[in-house]
Amino acid sequence: MYVSNSQLLVDNTCNRYLINAPMLDQLKRNLDGSITLLIQHASPAAEKVSNWLPAPNGPMSIVMRAYWPRTEPPSILPVGKGAWRPPALQPAWNPAASAFAGVARAHSG
Repeated sequence: MYVSNSQLLVDNTCNRYLINAPMLDQLKRNLDGSITLLIQHASPAAEKVSNWLPAPNGPMSIVMRAYWPRTEPPSILPVGKGAWRPPALQPAWNPAASAFAGVARAHSG
């Protein structure tokens, strides 16, 4: 997560700058097995902090790095034709912050 105009990491109180595979066991899953990431500036409710990626209070750049060398499904290969596609960001209204928070849902498996 980067501040858009400077490309610097987002300064935040929980010292979290990414969510990666070693963190999966710490994330809370939805009933269907998916994971909802909360990408927002304001800290969410305590029960949702594990899935929070702090964002700047303004324009941001989000980077997804996928290391997926296999060619059998599910795979990103061949590029543009693979069976797996990254999840879309879905804006979610956060009335407490009077702002939109980015939400990404991904199924693992």
